Amino acid sequence: MNLYTFRHKNITISSILDKRIAIVELFKAGHFMKDICKSLKVNRMLVWRTLKRFEETEDIQNRLGQDRPRTARTPTLVKSIREKIRGNPKRYIQNLAKESRVSYGIMSTVLRKDLKISPFKHVKKQHLSAQVVDNRLQRSQILSRIQDGTLLNLVFNDEKKFDVEHHFNTQNDRV
Repeated sequence: MNLYTFRHKNITISSILDKRIAIVELFKAGHFMKDICKSLKVNRMLVWRTLKRFEETEDIQNRLGQDRPRTARTPTLVKSIREKIRGNPKRYIQNLAKESRVSYGIMSTVLRKDLKISPFKHVKKQHLSAQVVDNRLQRSQILSRIQDGTLLNLVFNDEKKFDVEHHFNTQNDRV
């Protein structure tokens, strides 16, 4: 049974492609534009454009180049950003955006989607050499002796270790 016959008044079609297919089938069956509009409950401009497209190209798909062209995320922008990152990977997204005269969001999208680069934070971790591992083992043995009660005289002092290294900012150098 044909889904698009006029006997059924309540025809619901969800996607635009299905509507176009139904329009062309009804037109091929000899129905007029006015009848097609009423039976499918679609705008007459949709019917007219679909039939015109079908007459010109014998297809109902969108024509090539009808989509909105890219204006900001162009291949030239992606290429220039790739070269800048290759030259100096420790760059801020905000500065790259200002240099290229695009928004922060577009620059972030270029980095993530086009260049497959994910910005990250530097994480400071403690370096564990063999000597540090040995010292930790000795101290843990001492602490276990405190729990057992075998080590009675333990002295704590209020000395502080001062680091020579400067403060490490994890917010910097994210690319």
